[in-house]
Amino acid sequence: MHRFRLNSPTLAVQYCDSGRGVAVLIPVGSEISTAVIPEANGHETASLVKVEWQEKVVSIFLVDLLERGEPLDFDAIPPSS
Repeated sequence: MHRFRLNSPTLAVQYCDSGRGVAVLIPVGSEISTAVIPEANGHETASLVKVEWQEKVVSIFLVDLLERGEPLDFDAIPPSS
């Protein structure tokens, strides 16, 4: 898992068992983790990425993770081209 700290509040979607999405606001300073190493190359930045936050799985936009997420582990930083 790759960990990030959010440097501004970020809108996320939490999906209920019924499949309905509920908007939640992840506060500034929150730590999130994802199995995906985020990078914009070859990915649509408007796509959603699943992350774990407070023991919940929520989805945020890739662009929000790239712009608002501060990597907390070395592996989370995409290699420079």
